Amino acid sequence: MEEEIVELLQERKPQGIDYLMDVYGHLIYGVIYNTAYHQMKREDMEECYNDVIFIIWSKINQYDPQKGTFKNWMIAIVKFRTIDYIRKYKKLQQENSEEKDVENQSAEEIFMSRESHQVLKRAIQELEKTDQQIFQWRYIEDLSIEAISSRLKMTPQALYTRISRGKKRLRKWMEGECHDKKE
Repeated sequence: MEEEIVELLQERKPQGIDYLMDVYGHLIYGVIYNTAYHQMKREDMEECYNDVIFIIWSKINQYDPQKGTFKNWMIAIVKFRTIDYIRKYKKLQQENSEEKDVENQSAEEIFMSRESHQVLKRAIQELEKTDQQIFQWRYIEDLSIEAISSRLKMTPQALYTRISRGKKRLRKWMEGECHDKKE
């Protein structure tokens, strides 16, 4: 039975897909369901199922009977594709959640957030050039301390000290206590 399915799929005969779905459809859907249970909606699981069938169809020539059974090869594809779908689904949920957070903000909150961002940018410009670069790399570009210390040829401890002092200056500046620019 396995050999017939593989042969039909390799010959690109549509009956191979029908036969695959008849024989292994419940198994494929069961693996998807058990892997993605409570993590994806039913329609996403069905989309994953269709995608798995297509992948099996398109990658059938990569199946090697010497390495294992068709069933095990197929289940590996199902599991990995399902995990990819879960990651994609979670990422979309997170993005939608962030969009809803923005949508739920009042116009005043959005304005205040933008205003705070502008004030912070102006405050960072009041720092020494090296400190400006450190804050840019660390908090905007999200570089590691190690990467920054390598770029600036400074020890990590020296960076932590500069960041700490820079934060104090920023706090003072934002509180209106410090307006003199350090060079």
